[in-house]
This record gives sequence, C-alpha cells and structure tokens, in this order.
Amino acid sequence: MIDGIELDLMRYCKIYDQDQLDRMTIRQYMKLMKAINLQQVDQQYQIHLSAWVNHQVGATKNVGTEKKPRYEQVFNKFEDFFDYENQIAIAKGEKPVEKEKLTAGIDPEFLELIKQANL
Repeated sequence: MIDGIELDLMRYCKIYDQDQLDRMTIRQYMKLMKAINLQQVDQQYQIHLSAWVNHQVGATKNVGTEKKPRYEQVFNKFEDFFDYENQIAIAKGEKPVEKEKLTAGIDPEFLELIKQANL
C-alpha cells in the first residue's frame, strides 16, 4: 500500500524527494489527492467549455424570411465573439461587469429568490 501511495504522490503531485514522502501523513495525502481530483474536474470543465465555444463560433442566424431563409455567421470577427480588451479591463477592476451578462440564461424567479435570501 505504501508503494501505491508513494507512486501516486510521484505521479500526480510530482513529489520525488524520499524524505518528503516519508514525512507525509495520511491526512496530507488525502488532501493532496482531493486537490488532484478537483484539478482534473477543472481540466474536464475547460475541455467541455472549449467544445461549447467551438460550437458557438459556428453559430448562424436567419437574416432572410421564413420562406426564403438566408443564413449569416453570428460572429464575423473574433472581437464580436470575445472582447479581450474589455475582459482585461473588467479583470483589473477598471470596468464593471455587465449585470445582464452575469444573469443571462438564469430563471428570473430563481434570481429573485436569491435576492430575497441575501437581504
């Protein structure tokens, strides 16, 4: 069992120092493994988000009529899809986050319940 734990620590945590491996407690090991599992979930999230974004980039809209549909790309430039400069300004606190974008797609009744719970 100890060999398996040490191999896990070497493989996932990149801990190769034998003294450090010997001093590690089971509690520390369990916390590290939980952190590794959470990192893997984060990686899966990024993969799925990337797949979703790839799908959205190809989005089209009907600019014709119902009988004579004509489709155009929703995003003609990268900046239409992702405004990098705007996101940098928001991250730096130089610009406020647009509230409607934060709550887009969330049930308004649910938002009202949250608002009431936080009063």
